Amino acid sequence: MAYSDFEKAEAFKDTLEVTFQENEEPYCDDKIEEVENLVDDYFDNFATCTPPLTSPSEWVSVVKYLGLHIDSRLTFKKHIDYLSEKFWGRISLAISLIGRRSPPSLENKVILYKLILRPVITYGSPVWGAAAATHMKKIQVMERMITSRLNWYLETNNLLASSRAGFRKCQSTNQQVVFLAQSIKDALDQRHSALVLFVDFEAAFDKSDVSIYLGCALDNKLKWTKHAELVVSKARKRLSILKRLTGVKWGCNRDTLNTTYKTYSTSSKLLQ
Repeated sequence: MAYSDFEKAEAFKDTLEVTFQENEEPYCDDKIEEVENLVDDYFDNFATCTPPLTSPSEWVSVVKYLGLHIDSRLTFKKHIDYLSEKFWGRISLAISLIGRRSPPSLENKVILYKLILRPVITYGSPVWGAAAATHMKKIQVMERMITSRLNWYLETNNLLASSRAGFRKCQSTNQQVVFLAQSIKDALDQRHSALVLFVDFEAAFDKSDVSIYLGCALDNKLKWTKHAELVVSKARKRLSILKRLTGVKWGCNRDTLNTTYKTYSTSSKLLQ
């Protein structure tokens, strides 16, 4: 059924009239007044001003800075407890996506693991990695759970060579020594060359007493000795550069040298 333009305009006009008609029922003035009083009371008691800079600061035992919970003794107990709680919370959310029977492909599962789970453990690890062994056990539990799942997948799908024994059950170093000796003997019998590569993984995971974070050298006792040595070393190198600038034949303006000193040398000493 077709309508003309005039009929369409009339229908639109009638719709607007019905929409904007005043309510026939009387308004509840008590409810309106109650809502207005609540709104006025909220804005009257709303704290809009910040405390002055001279107000006394509250001393706390743990401070959160850039996602790290730093305590006064650098034990990182609070931070490791926070990591453990956060990790298990994300596991409960991501297990349906990265589980053994989940529909996503292996590549997508690896991406989800790298984006969701791995950053929880690895973020700030150079700083809190020197924590006490009693606190690191919680991190080791999470690592073992992930390692056991990875080992199950590799063993089930036969993705590891029989000659590999690292981190595998029912395998020992003696088997690898026998395999290596037999490989060398076979190469000599066939007049071939045998190449052996030894890698020291233990040295790569040695704990350090000093961790550098945001340009500050943090030691486990907060003596700041290493940080002071680091600042002195940087300042000496930069001062030697300034000496060379002042000694060139064409010379250098005093204002330029002053600006260079403030921006290049002073910044290394003021960094905390």
